[in-house]
Amino acid sequence: QLDQALRQHKTLLETINTQFLYVETDPSGRILDVNPVFCQSLGYSRQQLIGQTHQLVNSGVHPPLFWQAVWQQIGQQQAWRGEICNRHQSGQLRWYDTVIMPLRNAAGLTERYIALSSDITARKQAEAHRAELHQLIDTVLSAASEVAIISLDRNGQVQLFNRGAELMLGFEAADVAGRSQLTALLSPADLALRARELGLSGEAQADMLAHLARTGTPETWRSALTSQDGSSVPVLLTLTAIRDTSCELLGFLLIALDFSEQLQSELDLTMLRDQLSIAADVARLGVWTWHPD
Repeated sequence: QLDQALRQHKTLLETINTQFLYVETDPSGRILDVNPVFCQSLGYSRQQLIGQTHQLVNSGVHPPLFWQAVWQQIGQQQAWRGEICNRHQSGQLRWYDTVIMPLRNAAGLTERYIALSSDITARKQAEAHRAELHQLIDTVLSAASEVAIISLDRNGQVQLFNRGAELMLGFEAADVAGRSQLTALLSPADLALRARELGLSGEAQADMLAHLARTGTPETWRSALTSQDGSSVPVLLTLTAIRDTSCELLGFLLIALDFSEQLQSELDLTMLRDQLSIAADVARLGVWTWHPD
């Protein structure tokens, strides 16, 4: 039984030494022992670490209150688990998922602390990168105040409603996102007309979204969105499918440009042309065009 226990103990130590960072410290925090993985991960030799405190690898990322909470918990002979950022000898920051366990002697007093850690630097960098992308997307969506950007799920329910959409239509994003369908914003009649132009039949919203998902081709046309007060806002509308890197359908994106001014300009030009034509007819004037050559 003793031999079996020793083998199990040896296997456990070998697993720890190959998979985890291992460090022993005395109650004052001075390093008593480290394994090779710890040394490799932080760029120090064993000789450089023994006798030192963790101040040697302190990154400065955590505030003093963080370390006070750690010492308070392990000082009460309770294990602590959390994420710790250390600094590599080269200056690079490294993140670790860490468990610190107090070991007591026969008298019940803490004799030393054992810390086991796994390197999660790659995961933290990926999380930071995603956070930066989300922040960038949020900034872009907020800055695009002249354009309505609305994302829909696969069933046509509004998921995202940017600042431009709020200004254009008068809705608050919180009142629309997760609550309204595409047909609450886009005239069902206009949507049905566009669906018929594409040769689709049946329920307009479902047919249009299914068509976009099937073809992957964005659809752009002149239409109108319904504002909070019930009025129609003429827009140039683009509706397209959103897919992930594996081409899995995530939803749909609707981008709308307010077409009111352009539409009014077209109406003004048409009216002016008609007035000139009528005036020429009344005055019995001949009107023609020619090229200089």
